[in-house]
Amino acid sequence: MNTDPKNPLFQLTVGDLIEVLKETFPALATGHTEEEKPADGPTFKGRCLYGVASICEFLHISRKTYYNWYPWLKGAIKQSGRKPIMDAEYAMVLYDRNKGKLEEEK
Repeated sequence: MNTDPKNPLFQLTVGDLIEVLKETFPALATGHTEEEKPADGPTFKGRCLYGVASICEFLHISRKTYYNWYPWLKGAIKQSGRKPIMDAEYAMVLYDRNKGKLEEEK
């Protein structure tokens, strides 16, 4: 392998470059990377919903139902001034967890 630090990058072959990368990043050598764990809480990095109206539209519920569901849904909601912001992905996780409670209410 010709990996003299003084050589420019364009003079390396593909094999040399792969070996340098494997030495630098050991995860590439084994082929294993750290898998992303699902979030235990809201990340607010994916789809976010702003305001009660958009949250109700997303969940296909009325405002009255939203206020009834708020106690278990508030884990996915943060308040920014007067407008609530909900992490849609985490709200669906909470919905799946509380599905049994919702069916009992009906």
